[in-house]
Amino acid sequence: MGSSNVLETFSLTGVDPDGFKNNQLPINITFTGDQINNPCKLKASLTDLMSNRKINITGDLIIQ
Repeated sequence: MGSSNVLETFSLTGVDPDGFKNNQLPINITFTGDQINNPCKLKASLTDLMSNRKINITGDLIIQ
């Protein structure tokens, strides 16, 4: 993920999902207030700096 043009590079071949598992991206999540309403909806966008390509990632986070 060190390339600024990574999404354009993989536009024809696709991206191996195991690469995301093996090279995980660190994130920080902050919750405000006293109550958390499960599931928390998460949305992230990974953008390519050298093209108009992007990957949108969504998910549900359940806080126990």
